[in-house]
Amino acid sequence: LLLRVAGEVAGLDLQSARLQVADLGSAASEIQRRALQHHARPEPEKPRGRIVSATTEPSEAPASAFFSDVSEASGVDFRHRSSRWLGEFRQKTLKTPPTFSGGGVAAEDVEGDGDVDLLFAGGGGNALFLNDGNGHFRDATREAGLLHVRADGSPGEARNPIIADFDNDGLPDILISYANDDHQLFRNLGGARFRDVSSRSGLGGAGLVGGPVTVFDFDGDALLDIYVGYFGNYLEGGIPTFDRDNRNALPNKLFRNRGGLRFADVSKGSGTSDTGWCQAVSHVDFDRDGRQDLVVANDYGRNALLRNLGNGKFENVAPELGVTDAFHSMNVGVADLNDDDHPDLYISNLATLVKDGKYIFPDVDTPLDFDLRSMAGMLIKESDRLYLSQQKEGKLVGYLPSEDVERGESSTGWAWDAEFLDFDHDGDDDLYLVNGTNDFNTFTMVYRRFGKEGEEDAEYLFDHRRESNVFFRNEGGALRNVSSASGADFAGNSRSTAYLDFEGDGDLDIAVNNFHAKATLLRNDADKAANHWIKLRLVGDPERGSNRDAIGARIVATTPDGRRLRREVQGGSGYLSMNPKQQHLGLGAAQSVDVRVIWPSGAEQRFEGLAADRAHTLREGTGVVATGSRGYAADPIP
Repeated sequence: LLLRVAGEVAGLDLQSARLQVADLGSAASEIQRRALQHHARPEPEKPRGRIVSATTEPSEAPASAFFSDVSEASGVDFRHRSSRWLGEFRQKTLKTPPTFSGGGVAAEDVEGDGDVDLLFAGGGGNALFLNDGNGHFRDATREAGLLHVRADGSPGEARNPIIADFDNDGLPDILISYANDDHQLFRNLGGARFRDVSSRSGLGGAGLVGGPVTVFDFDGDALLDIYVGYFGNYLEGGIPTFDRDNRNALPNKLFRNRGGLRFADVSKGSGTSDTGWCQAVSHVDFDRDGRQDLVVANDYGRNALLRNLGNGKFENVAPELGVTDAFHSMNVGVADLNDDDHPDLYISNLATLVKDGKYIFPDVDTPLDFDLRSMAGMLIKESDRLYLSQQKEGKLVGYLPSEDVERGESSTGWAWDAEFLDFDHDGDDDLYLVNGTNDFNTFTMVYRRFGKEGEEDAEYLFDHRRESNVFFRNEGGALRNVSSASGADFAGNSRSTAYLDFEGDGDLDIAVNNFHAKATLLRNDADKAANHWIKLRLVGDPERGSNRDAIGARIVATTPDGRRLRREVQGGSGYLSMNPKQQHLGLGAAQSVDVRVIWPSGAEQRFEGLAADRAHTLREGTGVVATGSRGYAADPIP
């Protein structure tokens, strides 16, 4: 925003891309003036030429909506807000309303009672909500020992919550990343009680702008390692340049698990120190060589695909695989939509060029002449990109953008988290995407299209406040916008989602962390009577070379008619989010499946004829150790 306004106040010489210090000072004053002016005037009844990428008004949910809002009845009463230090920093430095990127949400059973709990992160304090098994949650943050307070007595700016077993003791620990504070690590003592072990963890983070996290075993030692994405250090005046592939952010960091909840920074020389202003990270074995790779989504730089070479080093293969977005990416969603046994990627972005009604996805080398007349027929619109894997003889050869995402009025908006789920149990993956910025008009943009001779100029207003979330249903391999029928398209400034079965009825519900607002819990009410489901919880064996959470394991489930369904156990993906490690699969009409598991150790194991509408716990080297009928199956082995 500061750079945009500075460019406006600098003068009419739009061919120049160089700003002076005085321009930035003038821009800060101008932003303050506009904010006060806007606050003092009433909202116009009908803004002239108002254009938005996703409707700002939620549709009235039909009687047969897929989801219903049960937030109040559930007891989930978390409200996100920015931290004290961040609010003061923005007011003193830019004198603008809060516009930070918000906090995340994680879902996992932290008690071991079979019910999935929720952990929200935010600058007003984190919150752990324990599930009582009857569709109700209670705030157990204080008794769990998860309160974090800075030296000034206020909570820090918490970003990404991660729930994973870092010491392989069978109890899920908690990691929460922070901006401008050390990342917080809590050891699970059992019974939903935790001990803060951050000071000895070696993760650092103070004075830096951390955010997205994913955990995985990059070196095959059966211990979960940590990858942290970093933004530019605005705390020290860092700003992106006018280069469309910025490389002036803080470097991302890779931490090797040394055991005992201690970690070593092994980033140097590893090839993982990307500096593109990171917004999202995920891990997946995209080349199917048995090693976990990394996907990095950047705000101001090219995105990266980091191939794990197996010797502690990674190489960026995004250019050769065709994934070099530079569109202000915010999210990494992973699924196998085209059934080729390679992961497909959904990257939510901000900037997409639209000319003559057609979407144009430039790369960072596409020339753009900053001349008003030559660009008069071009709009900047928000959209995302679905990459489908391309393989030859079983080997990944690249990614191609797919048009199998309904656009037009279904264009998404200022998009954040976007991840796949099978909400209706029909056996294919649907997509839920959340939108919005904040309740202030900070990111409103006015675009003027110059009319042809004899025509008047036209003005368009882009407004990203309280945008509606978007729901895509997979219909024959194409993602169709069914937001108006979903009941999940509420208007807000959403950031992060987690999919969980909080009632134990076998389907996936949705928890949403909203920016500067109360969290939302959406109950799945879709008609699935004709379809079946199965849940699989994997327990790896560290003695055999797998982490106990089985993060990185691959699942291939085959129905009696030969249809294959795939899942991978992930340690954090999307935008600041983490879903339960128990895998949910919709089976359609199938009442049983044969399951093949490729464990993180590389060992393969088959489980024949697993019954549908059940939750099964599968232990590496042992077999089925528990089966439940209520949507979960507790593991009887500690």
